[in-house]
Amino acid sequence: QVLDLEYLGTLKIGSLSIPVSIADDPEERELGLSGTTFLPKNSGKLFIFNTPGKYGFWMKDMNYPLDIIWLDGNLKILGITANALPSSYPNVFYPPNEVQYALEVNAGFSTTHQLKQNQLMTFSGNLSF
Repeated sequence: QVLDLEYLGTLKIGSLSIPVSIADDPEERELGLSGTTFLPKNSGKLFIFNTPGKYGFWMKDMNYPLDIIWLDGNLKILGITANALPSSYPNVFYPPNEVQYALEVNAGFSTTHQLKQNQLMTFSGNLSF
């Protein structure tokens, strides 16, 4: 299955732009990137939660490792789970604090682009935050 990426927006941090597809309902959040064969380089999937919480993520039916970037309601990086492996299933990964958003990107992305806690992202697209 090739990822049906409908890019609905772009997250920006510094000069870096990350086109994102959106998971903003329970079915899409549960499915996430499961069953996909790859995630295009420098793109991501943005999970949007209606209320802040400590949402758990697992690597069920994943075919490649991910970095999970945990974001608060202002799109500030609260923490990064690096290199979550498909073989880690059924382990569940949780954010360090309550989050409103989570961004899944290819493993190594956070290190390559030197993403760090407390950095602020901005969103542009056709969603109203």
